[in-house]
Amino acid sequence: PGSEIGGDSVGINFGNLDLPRFKINFPPFMYRGFGFFNFFSNVGFFIFLVFSLLIITIAGERVKNISESVEDNIIRKLIIGAVLFFCFPIIAILLAITIIGLPIAIVFFGIALLLGFAAFCAYIGRKVLELLNSTANIYGEFAVGAIVFAITMTTVHPSWWIGAALAIISLGLAFDTVFGKKVNGVKS
Repeated sequence: PGSEIGGDSVGINFGNLDLPRFKINFPPFMYRGFGFFNFFSNVGFFIFLVFSLLIITIAGERVKNISESVEDNIIRKLIIGAVLFFCFPIIAILLAITIIGLPIAIVFFGIALLLGFAAFCAYIGRKVLELLNSTANIYGEFAVGAIVFAITMTTVHPSWWIGAALAIISLGLAFDTVFGKKVNGVKS
C-alpha cells in the first residue's frame, strides 16, 4: 500500500487505512534555507512595502486613525477579517459574472489589504518604539513594524501562517474601521 514516487514507495498508515504521502520537489530557490528570504517572499513583501508607503502618503491620517484603533473591539475586527479572507474567492467568482465587478472587487480588496497592513505595521512599530522609549512619525512607525514582520516571517516556519494572519488582521482593521464607524454614525 502507498505510492511509488521517484522509485521510492511511500505511504502513511493509520491502522487499517493506508493514505499515500506525496513528496513535492521544489526548485532550490524556493526553499527557506536559501538566503535571508526566499525569492517569492522577498519580492512580495517588497511590493507590499512600496504600495503601503504609497497608501500612507495618500491617506496618512486615515492610516494613523486605523493604527490607533487596533485594540478597540479586536475580536470583531478579527471575525470580519476572517470572513473576508475566506469568502473573497467566492465573492470574486460571483463577481466574475460581470465584466466590471471583478476588477473593482480585486482593486477594492487590495486597497483594503494595503490600508490595514500599513496601519497594523504602524501599530506594531509604535508599540516597539514605546518599549524603547522613543517616538517617530507614521513612516518611522511603519518601518519599525515592517522590520518586525520581516524578521518574524523569516524565523517562523511556515511563514505563510504569519502572512495569512496579517491579511486577516489587515482586512478586519480596514473594513471595520472604515465601514464600522460609518455604520455607528461616527466619522473617522
